[in-house]
Amino acid sequence: MTFIERLNKLEQMDQLIRLRATGSSKEFARKIGVSESSLFRLLNDLKDLGAEIRFNTTKTSYCFCCAEEFKIGYEKL
Repeated sequence: MTFIERLNKLEQMDQLIRLRATGSSKEFARKIGVSESSLFRLLNDLKDLGAEIRFNTTKTSYCFCCAEEFKIGYEKL
């Protein structure tokens, strides 16, 4: 997976987590088009960037523990 593809996957994950629409890890992996083991690596990437992510069994979705925003890119000064 290229760097840009990885960033796109992280952005997809961020959106699904915010919507609380990930489903189980197997469903989440399918939704973003990766294997379950790749999903866990990507979740660790988000955690390494400072995201606090937990699986909510009531909602059957991964959720952020607090209000967070995922941003990558350049802004004109």
